Amino acid sequence: MKFGGSSLNDINGFRQMVEILKKENSEPIVMVVSAFSTATRKLKEAALKAEASYYNESCQIIDSIIAEHYQYCEMLLESKVNQISLKELLDSSSDRIKQFLKGISITEDLTPRTLDLLMSFGELFALRTIRGFLAEQGFDVVDIDSTKLICSDNLHGKAKPLIDESENKINNELLPLLKNKRIVLTQGFVALSQKGEITTMGMESSNLTAAILASVLKSKQLTFWTNVSGVRDIDPDFGFPTINIPRINYDLAYRISRSGLKLIYPGTIDIARNSNIELIYRNCFEPDSESTIINNGDMTIKEPIIIVENDILLCQIPIKNSHDEIASKQYLNKIILSEHLDPTIFKQSDSLILLFYGSNRRSAFFPEKLQYFSSDGLSLVTVLTNKLQIERDLNINDKNNIYFNRSECQNIIDNKILIKSDNLMEILRKLK
Repeated sequence: MKFGGSSLNDINGFRQMVEILKKENSEPIVMVVSAFSTATRKLKEAALKAEASYYNESCQIIDSIIAEHYQYCEMLLESKVNQISLKELLDSSSDRIKQFLKGISITEDLTPRTLDLLMSFGELFALRTIRGFLAEQGFDVVDIDSTKLICSDNLHGKAKPLIDESENKINNELLPLLKNKRIVLTQGFVALSQKGEITTMGMESSNLTAAILASVLKSKQLTFWTNVSGVRDIDPDFGFPTINIPRINYDLAYRISRSGLKLIYPGTIDIARNSNIELIYRNCFEPDSESTIINNGDMTIKEPIIIVENDILLCQIPIKNSHDEIASKQYLNKIILSEHLDPTIFKQSDSLILLFYGSNRRSAFFPEKLQYFSSDGLSLVTVLTNKLQIERDLNINDKNNIYFNRSECQNIIDNKILIKSDNLMEILRKLK
């Protein structure tokens, strides 16, 4: 099973975790955990601040992360010995992180290798905190660092797991623990490369770790405990009434994950499909409420699924001829690898359209000889449906709204709309 960091933001989430584990009849349990709250993103933010020579500000961010985990420590652990042990880990890690930040600030160079190392601390903190908490609750529990289990290639930031090598590690390191302990904990997101360096497999990739473990251990089901009741037709944070989607097949799940649904990680679906693992998404706070099952069933949806991605920068490179297109793609491929970018690229008849997400917009470099224009403050809305005609129903002629590709698979139409963020709620109301 996998517990998301969003479900463990306060004491109620930890209490619910205990109740869920008490009711779990299968033995033993392999449990994957994520970093708490926004720890991973704050670690990345601190690294970027240091690269921009804001060393003091980067240290302040680290201090806030450590202070937050001190609060978890005092809230969850009753044993003074356990508290001291965890705080020693936090303090020593803080010193080490700040040493890295100092070097980054001096050189003004943040390498993908160093960024992975820094971001891995969030998962480590969560792993050790949860292990101490569950042990004090009377569970027979042990933790193992995922770098001893998951092997990856050498691509930092979005490393690809190497399944055969990971299987050998899991069989050698994890299986012996399962013979002696009821619960074995490990963290997601983090792996160890063939060079022996810490890598990360992409934001939200903790679910991928859980899927790899389930596949190797030949599990039939994998349960993800989150803070929402299954997959909904739209993000509940927007304030609209939502509808549960009780069953999704692997194909549709993969499509909605690639369209930006953070609840499902695309690589998880590939592994689950290959190993025929049923994925179950449940609400940690309401275990008996609605849930979503992903398996090899029929692909049908009754209501449109609406996915919104915010904090987007659009860049458009005009393409006059095939030479321009070849030159642009070659340059973009080069900077995507060297600058560790992950844009979404759309090919149009006269241009290349690139969407950059979040902080990796900072590295949106382009060939000096090529003209381009960019626009910020955008949201990408993806609507998957078998009945809604987007252009007709929305009746939008505003030139600030840019329509992207529409694809169709087994009667499920995929519409992508790029809009000004200040029009977002209006558009969503019409879609709902």
